[in-house]
Amino acid sequence: MPRGDIKFLFMVTRSAISSEGPRNYTFALISLLHSFGVDVKYDVIMNPLILLLKVLYYVVRGYVVVFPFVKGFELLAILFIMHLSILSKARIVIVNHDVHGLYESKASLLWRFLIIMRSGKLLNFPLSRITIVYVSRYSKYSSYHVTGSRHVLENLILYPISRSHLRASRSKDHSMKIPYKILIFAKVAKMLNEDFWNVIGKCFEDFVRQGKDFELTIMGGRPPDTVGAVKTIIYKYLGSEVLKRTVFRFNVSNEERDRVIDQSDLMIYPLSTEGLGMPIFEAIMRGVPVLSTRQTALIEFVPPQIYPYRDFKYPDFCEALINALLNYDKLLQYVENVKKEVTMITLANLKQLLQML
Repeated sequence: MPRGDIKFLFMVTRSAISSEGPRNYTFALISLLHSFGVDVKYDVIMNPLILLLKVLYYVVRGYVVVFPFVKGFELLAILFIMHLSILSKARIVIVNHDVHGLYESKASLLWRFLIIMRSGKLLNFPLSRITIVYVSRYSKYSSYHVTGSRHVLENLILYPISRSHLRASRSKDHSMKIPYKILIFAKVAKMLNEDFWNVIGKCFEDFVRQGKDFELTIMGGRPPDTVGAVKTIIYKYLGSEVLKRTVFRFNVSNEERDRVIDQSDLMIYPLSTEGLGMPIFEAIMRGVPVLSTRQTALIEFVPPQIYPYRDFKYPDFCEALINALLNYDKLLQYVENVKKEVTMITLANLKQLLQML
């Protein structure tokens, strides 16, 4: 698969850096390409005018110019150099993951048009030098609306796996140890839902009464100004005995985040259809089962037999959590199968992408 003759250049703009999901998968894809001997670099560009000049420079030099996240200025830059890319035989790759709002009844026609353009649907015509790849963000059903295909292998979907994911082999016993190490992980802003914490509080109070031994870690990142509000809600719904077993980890480093995930037996992911679903992805690729709802990002990574509803409800969620712990071996096997599928799809589509360029 190595292609030393191809020179990749990732245009890392303000849009990509300011969004957690695009920022993380951008550098994951760079790492993945590096691991296969591909000549890949990135250029961090914050000024729209500099962006136009840089894109022009790299296209003239015949680079494969990758836009990991497309908004207004990125789209203008692509339209600006489309004709030059045909003459220079350069390639432009658009990494698309954002279809949010395209099918909402209240979305304006202008917004729908922008989303369609950002996805590259109108830009990859026969003579175009533009190639579209997709980073899975939602469920396979939602991905169908973007790709037009119900078969995931027919689409150039690159999951944001890195070299560390490819090398990782979870060296944990296929048995649940006591105390149960349970992690609740999401963006801090997503933890402001009091209904969620009401259910969590009741479930873990049941655990205390049943004499179950557990350690609960609550972890999240950005924005820091909401951490206090989140803790106030948590203290309201979690009893004193549960709080004694609870540790908070807000806005930690990536290394600390990975360490906490590695040491967890199970991750609970609050309802969220926003973002790239990176917490779910990182947990699964590190061999940690995830308990979430049907209404969340990357739902295909969540074992469907655990919790089938669209939001957390009491006592259904408590029963699902207990069943997850009792059937832990099956969950680990499910996780391993998902990891293999993700790796197979990504490597096959990466090979196809390199052959197309």
